[in-house]
Amino acid sequence: MIEADLSRTIERLESTRDEVRSILAGRGGVDVPAGTGTISDRLSGSERSLMLVYSRLYDEAAMGDMGLMVRARPDDEDLGGTFDALTTDADEATRHRLVESFAATMAAHLAEHDWLSAPEGRTLQSAEMTREVFVETIQELYNEAQLDVLGRASVRAQELLEGHFQNAGTDPNQVNSVIPRAAGS
Repeated sequence: MIEADLSRTIERLESTRDEVRSILAGRGGVDVPAGTGTISDRLSGSERSLMLVYSRLYDEAAMGDMGLMVRARPDDEDLGGTFDALTTDADEATRHRLVESFAATMAAHLAEHDWLSAPEGRTLQSAEMTREVFVETIQELYNEAQLDVLGRASVRAQELLEGHFQNAGTDPNQVNSVIPRAAGS
């Protein structure tokens, strides 16, 4: 019984990994996940790939929230395109600008969508599998400079949130009203 359950779990995990690899290699059958077609023109190439992977990891409600986050960006903001164009030899000033832009946006999203900090209730896979696929995906999609920016922006977003929690008390409604936002977030 235990062996059969383990075997099914392993098969399911391997299938999910194969599907993710296919998406990342550009062999996926669709450009964006079902239900996100209205935002596809606002996504960079890597963001499209990431949304496809997310659609295999997160439930419909989570994907709906992600669509809202993309729709909230102003039409003229091309942060994703700027990030996609970041080369491994990008200078510190460029990286820092991206870190600050991403951090402000991330902090706003984390404040508005608390499940982003603890996604287990919104995942289709186990927490471990979701984490593994996410890490593998971003390592495949992004270069060293991009990974540096993402890591630093995540830390900075948490700092922004913690600072606002301390300043606003523990009422999340207060925090949502004081988180700095990147343009249009």
